Amino acid sequence: MNINKKIFDNVDSPDELKALSQEKIFFKKVIQKNDLTDTIIEKNNFLNKWTDYKEVAKIAVDTADLNENKIIFIKSFRNFPYIDDDLDIVVKGSTKKYGKSLEKLGFTKKQSWASFREPLKRHYVNSKYDTVIHIHKQGSWNGIIAIDIDDVFRNSIEKDLGDFSVIIPNNDIEFLIQAAQFIFEDYYITLGSLAYIQYLIKGGVNWRNVFSLAEKQNWKSGLYLFLKFLQENYEILEVPNLLPLKKNIVKEQKEHLYPNFINYKRLFPTYIRKMKRDLTSKTKNVVWQLMIYFFITPVWKYFLPKYRLKKFYNKNIASN
Repeated sequence: MNINKKIFDNVDSPDELKALSQEKIFFKKVIQKNDLTDTIIEKNNFLNKWTDYKEVAKIAVDTADLNENKIIFIKSFRNFPYIDDDLDIVVKGSTKKYGKSLEKLGFTKKQSWASFREPLKRHYVNSKYDTVIHIHKQGSWNGIIAIDIDDVFRNSIEKDLGDFSVIIPNNDIEFLIQAAQFIFEDYYITLGSLAYIQYLIKGGVNWRNVFSLAEKQNWKSGLYLFLKFLQENYEILEVPNLLPLKKNIVKEQKEHLYPNFINYKRLFPTYIRKMKRDLTSKTKNVVWQLMIYFFITPVWKYFLPKYRLKKFYNKNIASN
């Protein structure tokens, strides 16, 4: 099944088509300059969302300090004006206590389809803010642990946001997060993600550390698959020769549509290998993995493409 064709067949709104077509324009701007914040910040839509985003981030930091929790922001602060609808936070310590403290500040716990699909994550909303807080107990996607929480914190750096600072992953973990998001949840890559990955690779990635952390959670083959998929996008990605793969550039150059979905069948060997190794290591979530890989994911991927597209095209503020 051509998932790209299925998505475009389900697009009704001209605004949706515009966002998709402008994705390439947006990407070219990002490539020309590593940090677009200064050139885009004057746009009111970005400025308003950025202000909201920072306010919620400050609340998250202050709440952690109050409860003596350690938190790290993942998938949240990139090298270009990327503002998602949510703020992803990995919390070390009692996530229940952390959530209760947010509730005292006017946040409420939100239940949705995603709450069932992602049991290691909780959603908190506040009517005063557009940004939703996602609290993660682990470095997991669809309830599948891909990066151990201790490894996330061990590989972290501080980022200055002006009036306060936050802890974010270093380049190794950020790259691994991109890979895990692709393998275990999204199954596609956007041009914005390619721009960010290029930025990470140029900034320096310790491949030995990245492979070691993936192997620790039994999905090193999935990491290789992600790297090969990046290599298949070599006409867009400027750094294919910096990838830790043999220099066998794809012979036929293809014109990809973005978001570029992987054929889901290519993921099966990774999933089966991970489940086998998780069984021998006495991991308790193998039954859950079976449900995700062979039931929940096919429904999410093939029967709800229009919903997923809306989530995608709203992300790139600079494209709107």
